[in-house]
Amino acid sequence: MEATPQNTSNKKVNCYSISKVIDVLLYAGAYLLARGAHSGRVMRNLERMASTWGYDIHLNSFFRGIALTVIDKNDREIAISRYLEAPPPAVQFSSITKISHLSWEIYEDKRSPAEAQKKIAEIANEPKPKKFWVAVAVGFSCAGLCLFSNGDFINAVTAFLGAFAGYLAKSVMDRHKYNPFIGIFIAALTTTLITGLFARFNLLSNQEAAIATAVLYLIPGVPLINVVIDMIEGYFNSALNRMLFAFLTILSISAGIWTSLTLLGLSYF
Repeated sequence: MEATPQNTSNKKVNCYSISKVIDVLLYAGAYLLARGAHSGRVMRNLERMASTWGYDIHLNSFFRGIALTVIDKNDREIAISRYLEAPPPAVQFSSITKISHLSWEIYEDKRSPAEAQKKIAEIANEPKPKKFWVAVAVGFSCAGLCLFSNGDFINAVTAFLGAFAGYLAKSVMDRHKYNPFIGIFIAALTTTLITGLFARFNLLSNQEAAIATAVLYLIPGVPLINVVIDMIEGYFNSALNRMLFAFLTILSISAGIWTSLTLLGLSYF
């Protein structure tokens, strides 16, 4: 709710509209959350921008979005609160870094909310890597982990193929806007079916290494790290939401692996 400014001679009028400021801050905050920033980092970036424009803020972050209150420093009766849902989660540290740099540019160069909004939109609309090449990188990463886990060349190739196919399967599910946990389940199922087939026909010298490392690209490392950081910094709502997301992700991975191994008649537990 936005309060009506009062015309008093002893109160300085802010040159930036509070509605415009909260629009920019919400947009930046929701985007930071979606790209994997922890709540404390979101708060510091938004607070830096808001302070430059003459406002204080209060932030409540959730896994799916943020609730933000902006208060005029010159007249604290002028305040506005809004909620914005975040885009689908997709970790991208380069975007987080660019928005952090932007917040310092705003602080040092006194850039306006309109300039900030334009720059944030440019960052958000930057071309993303092709899914095929990301899948190749994911495959090589899992193959490397397989080699570190005492797997041989055949094990590494198997892990590469499983991770590559699983990531592409998840990308298809994401493109069609399926529930993210269904996409994770399908990815784990696809990956383990491929590695499990090699194991089923005794083509692998270290079956456990190939099967275990091929699905590591699905582990929610960033949410788990952010859970700890949010807990330490006191953002308990966000920490709980991320914890539940990580738990359901791991449950989906486990279900996919178990289903594949059961279909193939394999047992390692």
